[in-house]
Amino acid sequence: MSLFVNHVGINLTVKKLQLVEIDFNEGRFLIENIDEKPFFSVFDFSAPEKDFTNILQESFEKITAKSSLKSDIVSFTLPDSLFYSAEIPIDKNLTSEDINNFIKWEFTKLFPFENAEDFVFDKFETGSGSENSRTIIFFALKKIIIKKLHKFCSRNNLVLKYVDNAHIASNRIAQTLIKNSGEFLSIYLNNQTISLILSRNNIPVIYRKISIDSSEDLIHLAKNLVEKLSSKIKLPYNTPEIVLFTSEDDFNLIGDLEVALDKKVISINPFINFEISPKLKNDPLLTGQPVLFSSPTAIAMRII
Repeated sequence: MSLFVNHVGINLTVKKLQLVEIDFNEGRFLIENIDEKPFFSVFDFSAPEKDFTNILQESFEKITAKSSLKSDIVSFTLPDSLFYSAEIPIDKNLTSEDINNFIKWEFTKLFPFENAEDFVFDKFETGSGSENSRTIIFFALKKIIIKKLHKFCSRNNLVLKYVDNAHIASNRIAQTLIKNSGEFLSIYLNNQTISLILSRNNIPVIYRKISIDSSEDLIHLAKNLVEKLSSKIKLPYNTPEIVLFTSEDDFNLIGDLEVALDKKVISINPFINFEISPKLKNDPLLTGQPVLFSSPTAIAMRII
């Protein structure tokens, strides 16, 4: 019996809604739906619930009017800019409950103007540490955002399953597709943040993020961030592989980043191991810049 249930992945940016639906039928994974629609105005994740859901609703209805969904289970990926994060050491002897409490305590020290009770937390163990401690990376997202997503789902008779960071979700695609997955560096670019994840043996071990504004040069900032990380951890020149993820419609990003870093940068096609629904065979979204759909594809692949 399959553990996979048909699943819709939605990625939200300040500019648009992207959707991928994955169908599992007769032992095959099938891309059943793919589409994106811009928002009628810049999407404000802190907007009141009514405005929040109305903006989502307009773009969502345009997509489903074109092609209805088979699944009622949906998960979301959200921009890096919405997540509070930090890398912290913890005692090796802490229980799971102790770790969760310790993360909240550290959160209040790192972000003193925020209330930890207003957030949901996720964490990764990096596999590094000392004799008596281990290192974790935690991410925190405001509960009110999840509440508003629940409201949107209820309005459309959908079941909300997961909410994840767009870069973390995309990084899982790289973990499954890169042949030499012992170590790789993934970069996620959008018009608000640049983030880096260094993964070893399919485990994120380092995460870095900087906020930017629209007037700044994405490539220059990404280059500086990579160089700072490389200097800190003394990466060999020819490793790791560098993977670029982005939500920006710019065909020149990979070439520009390769020139800036003087290293090969690869782009992941998240659809490479899927069969495609006949109705989508000639869809330009599958052939133009498929990397743009890495995060909704990755979240849609999560086992329910």
